[in-house]
Amino acid sequence: MGWAAIVSQLALDGKSQSADNWPVLTLDSTQIATLLGWEDDSGGPLFRRLADGLRRLAEEGYLVDGSHLPPERQLAQALAVSRNTVTAAYALLRTEGWIEARQGSATRIAASRTSEAAVHRADSVMATLLRDLGSTTIDLTVAAPSAAPIVARSIADPSSVMVDPSVLTEGHGYHAGGHARLRMAVAALLSAQGLPTRREEVMITNGVQQALSLLLAELTRPGMGVAIEEVAYPGLIDLAMRSGALIHLLPVGTDGADVNALQAACHRGRVDAAILAPDFQNPTGALTSAETRRRLIRVAQEEDLVLIDDRTHTDLDLGLPPPPPLGSFDDQSRVVTIGGMSKLYWGGLRLGWIRARSSLINRLIEQKAGFDLGTSAPMQIIAAELLHHHHEATRTWRNEQLRHSLDALEAALKASMPAAEWTRPPGGPNLWIRLPGTDALEFSHRALRDGVAVIAGPLLTCRPGRATDRIRVPFYADPGTLTEAITRLARCWSQMTGR
Repeated sequence: MGWAAIVSQLALDGKSQSADNWPVLTLDSTQIATLLGWEDDSGGPLFRRLADGLRRLAEEGYLVDGSHLPPERQLAQALAVSRNTVTAAYALLRTEGWIEARQGSATRIAASRTSEAAVHRADSVMATLLRDLGSTTIDLTVAAPSAAPIVARSIADPSSVMVDPSVLTEGHGYHAGGHARLRMAVAALLSAQGLPTRREEVMITNGVQQALSLLLAELTRPGMGVAIEEVAYPGLIDLAMRSGALIHLLPVGTDGADVNALQAACHRGRVDAAILAPDFQNPTGALTSAETRRRLIRVAQEEDLVLIDDRTHTDLDLGLPPPPPLGSFDDQSRVVTIGGMSKLYWGGLRLGWIRARSSLINRLIEQKAGFDLGTSAPMQIIAAELLHHHHEATRTWRNEQLRHSLDALEAALKASMPAAEWTRPPGGPNLWIRLPGTDALEFSHRALRDGVAVIAGPLLTCRPGRATDRIRVPFYADPGTLTEAITRLARCWSQMTGR
């Protein structure tokens, strides 16, 4: 029996109930062996291969929260491996927080992923990306720009962008939902981009990272389901892992996240929210077409899930603006839109926003007020002026800068690393580079010793075995710096592989 037949049969007669009365698909040892495709003869220790396979079934929703795993002896017989192999695989998955076993009861998929291992990964990845590497290292791990000239001027001399700088210190300065000036400016920006928005539908956050954090806390709980792209922004991966939700991973192609995979995940188990970046996805740069956006909305409406549209890179179009926002295709308030100023203006501004129905915005404001009382009022007022009067000029300037840097990066790769593979993105600040036959993690460690810091593909996914030969290279740096970085990386790659 193939996996499609297994899923169809389970949909008819193989359901049990989880603790919250949500249908749980229970697979026996023979069905698990079929889904694992155990005829695969790839290398590596058997117990790790088995743990990776079971983790993949859980990620893809075939083993949902509360699903019982077969006894060790039965699974070992079905797979024709020793019982010790199964025991070791189960032990590894318990350490990672994927399964749980209580004395006297069956081993089952855990309802929460907030294990010590998951939290440690979250802490270590973000800490690694934000560390100070010193002046002799070219740091290409953080995909954020230096301040645009208008930002530097406005901070040094607010009167250069404001008629009356005294408004910077008006009142008590606490605005839990955001300063009215910036909320109105964001509403006007979104409206101009094709998403009619009122001030009451907008709140201001400390960057897009806080927007994601607030939304995951409000919309998901341990045991619920959240879909994210298979390769994604590491901050999102870390938040999803901390949330305790069952994570469904969606493959990303040239048209963005796979809509069929999202719909299949909904049919296999519970999906409450999906977080997508249709505009120049991080790290692939993929741009989702208007037709696919319509399909995403249909799935959200049919399956009763919330779509979070991450528009962090929307303004970085490199020449051709993206289709209208997801929310513009939605007439049932299934879409929440987030964005920020970090990728266009400067990461140091730490200003982001959420656009949603006013009832959800009010709940999020209450949540944020308990965290930090609000975001810096002076910076919000300056940001409002930037959005109102300098946005298009800044967008034009930044995209011209990015085009020049991307041209230089591609030229250096063609000259120094001709065996590397990539697709020129239609927008965004990242190049997703494949190094055939190379372990990207080992390569990144060697490159750091040679004075270049890059982020390896495995740190941009929570699915083992994915993006193992990929690195992400942002091209915010000037052409000369990028050319020197590639020269060093090419030398490192040659020493590592002989290429």
